Amino acid sequence: MSINSLDCTCALNREIFSASDTAKKVTCNRTRATAIATGVLSPLSVEQLKTDLQDVPFISVATDASNHGSTKLFPLVIQYFDVKKNGITTKVLVIENTKNETSDSITELIIRQLHRHDLLSKCIAFSGDNCNTNFGGIETYGTNNVFHKLRENLNPNLVGVGCTGHVINNAVHHGCDLLAVDIDSIILKIYNFFSIYTVRTEAFKEFCETAELEYKQLLYHSKTRWPSLFPAIERILKLYRPLLNYFESIERPPVLIKQFFENPLSEAYLFLIHSITHTIHTKIQTLEKGDN
Repeated sequence: MSINSLDCTCALNREIFSASDTAKKVTCNRTRATAIATGVLSPLSVEQLKTDLQDVPFISVATDASNHGSTKLFPLVIQYFDVKKNGITTKVLVIENTKNETSDSITELIIRQLHRHDLLSKCIAFSGDNCNTNFGGIETYGTNNVFHKLRENLNPNLVGVGCTGHVINNAVHHGCDLLAVDIDSIILKIYNFFSIYTVRTEAFKEFCETAELEYKQLLYHSKTRWPSLFPAIERILKLYRPLLNYFESIERPPVLIKQFFENPLSEAYLFLIHSITHTIHTKIQTLEKGDN
């Protein structure tokens, strides 16, 4: 829920909880809530983090860009091993906007914030997306990347840790490239066939009803949005029979889709990749948990 909704929330609560004297007295609009978050909660969380890190000898730092309109936000995340409490712990140190996403800007941000919070000497690892800006490619070649510049200016023995989720998923994509069917292209082709065509979608719904299956919208998949492969395949498998019947019934279906559904092994290919991506999807969810 956006913080903008707070301009209406208090008035709504007074209507919902009309018998509550507390609800009648509460006033916390967007401006006040923003001031509390930035002026009270944020400094408190940073101070608590710095207190926790006093007895921690080593930390890793991670960041990635998040675009909000024309603003590029970079959260700086600290990961460390907390012996006394939670084991491996991940916390946000700061969120800052930069003018661009160059390696110079990202490196400057990391070093400046670590220096500001007296964490420079403790940083032994850098984590980030596996893009050229961060690591210079899969072999970490080159000098115009964040990892190389941090090694030069922060710690020559710095360890680089790429995104394990991307690494695992890339393994699936390379495996899929060896199959006789281009699954990525098929998923995209089927999605685009229905995505903006109401007449086609309504006709397909009738095939779902005939098969006694609930119609659900097909899901988009892109190689650059790697978590989308598993749910997209799962949705096609659930609607495979109606899809097969639909494309067999129409005149001049797209050649690629026609060849796919005529192949007796197509459904088997989908089940194979679905099984693998289900395992990968589960592992990635485990990696993303803060308490793993």
